[in-house]
Amino acid sequence: MVDPLTALGAASSIVQFVDFSSKIISSCYSTYKSISGASEEHVHLETVTTRLRDFSGRLQAYQDAGYYARQDPQEVAELRQMAGMCYQTADDLVKVLEDLKVTKTGPLRTWDAVRQAIRSARKQHAIENADDKLQKIQNQLGLQLMQVIRLEQGSVRFYLQEIQRNSEAIHKDHIARITASNQTLLAAMARQERSIEDLANVVHTAQLASTANDPVLQANMRAVAAENEVARQRASALERKLRILSSLHFPEMQMRHSDIRDAYQGTNTWIFDRDSSFRTWLESSEGIFWVNGKAGSGKSTLIKFICDHADTERSIQRWAGSNTLVVASWYFWNAGYPMQKTQIGLLQSLLFQVLRRCPDLIPDVLPIRWAAGEMAHRHPDPWTRQELLEAFFGVLTHHNLNNRFCFFIDGLDEYEGDHYTLIQELQQLVDTGAVKLCVSSRPWNAFNSAYGKLKDRQLVLQNHSQTDMRKYVQGMLEQDPRFARLSALDAGAQDLINDIQERAQGVFLWVFLVVRSLLRGLTEEDDIAMLQKRLRQLPTDLERFFQQILDSVDDVYQEYTARTLLIVLEAHQPLSMLAFWYLDVDLEKPNYLLRLVIRPLAGEDVEKARAIVTSRLNKWCRDLLEVNWNPSPGSLGDIA
Repeated sequence: MVDPLTALGAASSIVQFVDFSSKIISSCYSTYKSISGASEEHVHLETVTTRLRDFSGRLQAYQDAGYYARQDPQEVAELRQMAGMCYQTADDLVKVLEDLKVTKTGPLRTWDAVRQAIRSARKQHAIENADDKLQKIQNQLGLQLMQVIRLEQGSVRFYLQEIQRNSEAIHKDHIARITASNQTLLAAMARQERSIEDLANVVHTAQLASTANDPVLQANMRAVAAENEVARQRASALERKLRILSSLHFPEMQMRHSDIRDAYQGTNTWIFDRDSSFRTWLESSEGIFWVNGKAGSGKSTLIKFICDHADTERSIQRWAGSNTLVVASWYFWNAGYPMQKTQIGLLQSLLFQVLRRCPDLIPDVLPIRWAAGEMAHRHPDPWTRQELLEAFFGVLTHHNLNNRFCFFIDGLDEYEGDHYTLIQELQQLVDTGAVKLCVSSRPWNAFNSAYGKLKDRQLVLQNHSQTDMRKYVQGMLEQDPRFARLSALDAGAQDLINDIQERAQGVFLWVFLVVRSLLRGLTEEDDIAMLQKRLRQLPTDLERFFQQILDSVDDVYQEYTARTLLIVLEAHQPLSMLAFWYLDVDLEKPNYLLRLVIRPLAGEDVEKARAIVTSRLNKWCRDLLEVNWNPSPGSLGDIA
């Protein structure tokens, strides 16, 4: 008779064997019937593991491509290490599961299914261990990735704010840079969305993970996604604002400012003297300040000096008080491009500068353009005078306005339009109570009638420039070593400087041309007596001065001189150097250009042409024409 304990042990062994056998048979049957050659449990596990492995691989690829270049290197290194462990563990598990698949067909499939079922049972413990390890790695990877995404989100917000700050410094070529920065921002947002989507896929597909339904992790994911959506919307709004600003910008906007010569060192500083009426107006007065003077007296140079001087904005801020100050400038130029001499150019430039500083006003003052579709933003309609005026006054009268505006407008007399209308519309700006204007012009009747009674809010430039002229003449001549040698030998050198100052009659352009003539005389080894004779022969009236320049051109060049000046006078805008590059050939061979092969000029040809055109204009027109090269990429240059 069998001992009860022995019988119980035998029975337990039989039950375990039966249970093991049933599992083997069940696994064998499931594997045999499966199209993939694996049990249903293994198929599900392989699917989840494969997805996790592929995600880890993509995560490593993102890092290799520098997607997280702005992150803490240690955070990125730990994330990369965890992604590598996840990839390797998942890959090993996938290989094990692949190895347990039934691959035989026909009669051998049954025995292969039995064999693989037994092998699967033997490796079940190892599979479970690998799966458990993978779950832990996955959980840690999810937390680290969440941290990196949050840090990336913070860097995107910082980057967005940086773009907004940089947008206040947009100048002629900054729009393209800011737009490129914005594209970088959008690319970063797209990378974030991919990262969040991948993380969501991992949590969704990793059903075996203990944290798949973790409410904290899911709440964190929703928070990151919400933050990402807010940042995406802000980036989209910023892109729309930049496109509208870009449509306001035009190539000639800063060209005149760049062409005006800087004030000679130490000159024009009197404008900021404590007792000057201009400084008083800057710091405390309202309305319009008028700078007037003769043609060539240096008005544009003075306005440029004021606009570029650091004291200007500091002084105006005292007038603006706690309000945000916006300073903008415009330079009319009658010899320039159409936009440089029209009211559309004035309004478009000032509106661009104002909205660059106050971009949040764009949706309110330009509602139609703001609501336009993507195509309209990429290919905007030209701006009209009426649209610009409405937007401009919309800015100045905005209900949330806490800004004060100071505009500097040079060359009202060079405006190509009705001066009385221009004066009225400028006054309307001042009447809003948020604007003060500094304008400059020659003392023509229209401007004298409007601004001549301003008393303490005007200055006549030639009454203030005597000292500056002496500084310029003395500095330009005494820095020339040839004049320095003559000064040491002849006391008449100082008399020459005094004579120039007295004869100038407040016209800085005349002084500039005279000094240039005297420097040529020094090149010809003129002594002081000869330089004084040269000075006495130069007319003090600019028109007679210009006539003398024309008369000094060699007879052999006069036909070229006449044709060149006629072309410039008839042109509606500055001309490319090519207009003068072929001028001599066209005179000799009238049909030459019609037969010329059209082709782009090589870089060395452009440099050669520039040197030749400059030399030709110097000998044909002396000082009556200057060559100012347009800084735009690929430009062949313009004649001023």
